[in-house]
Amino acid sequence: LKGESSEVRRQVPQFSFADEDGSQSSSDPQESLEQVLPPANAEPTRELNGTPNVSDVTKRLSEYPALSAVRVVQSVTELPPHVLASMDERDIDAGKVTGAYDPTSGESFVVADNLMDAEEGVRRAVHEAVAHQGVRGVLGSDLNQVMMEVYRSYMGSKAGQQTLREVRSAYPFLDVATREGRLGVAEELVARVVENASGRSKLRKRVVATIRRALRTVFPDVAWTDADVRALGSRARRYMEARQALQESGPSNPGETLG
Repeated sequence: LKGESSEVRRQVPQFSFADEDGSQSSSDPQESLEQVLPPANAEPTRELNGTPNVSDVTKRLSEYPALSAVRVVQSVTELPPHVLASMDERDIDAGKVTGAYDPTSGESFVVADNLMDAEEGVRRAVHEAVAHQGVRGVLGSDLNQVMMEVYRSYMGSKAGQQTLREVRSAYPFLDVATREGRLGVAEELVARVVENASGRSKLRKRVVATIRRALRTVFPDVAWTDADVRALGSRARRYMEARQALQESGPSNPGETLG
């Protein structure tokens, strides 16, 4: 696998907004809010019974311990006032917000009124959980083997070694002399691999397949796609950036609640 030459920016993590076409825009971390939109090809109609009820989504999420910290609200109006104020400042369409994160309390939210069904609630909750716990934190240590495979693949070329140096420079709290430190670097590398949708390498296919298999094991009865895996990649990078921001800013930084 050839390494990437793009520089890893060292900065306080910025939280992205997903537009309908999949493009991303970023916001100030002090006003952290995630706007997650339905897939562009989603049908405009909802279930015959209408939007899912908060109790139905809550019950569905309760089946998965990894999602225990995600809170379900029925309406956007039930989000904390400062989160609503942040939405208003940025002119965000409340009818399209399916997930939000409050950096003040560290709470993640799923908005039932804006979901197609309870299954979508699980999918959005998983995206939030990965952003704040990392891929391994949500899907478990079964991913360690493929993560170490990714790490070793970057050591096999000069370009890959340069990427490793960039990642280590961006996240100096990771001690690559330890296995845990190397797995931390691998979490960033895996995020890069799965985000590269145009990549057709055997390694990428193996990584995507492994993550999808883990998703189906931990969260059965949910139809996971390659697009979901790519979305988790961007959220895993956000998790790593938040961990570094905490190291640099100390416990008073809102990023402390992100992992």
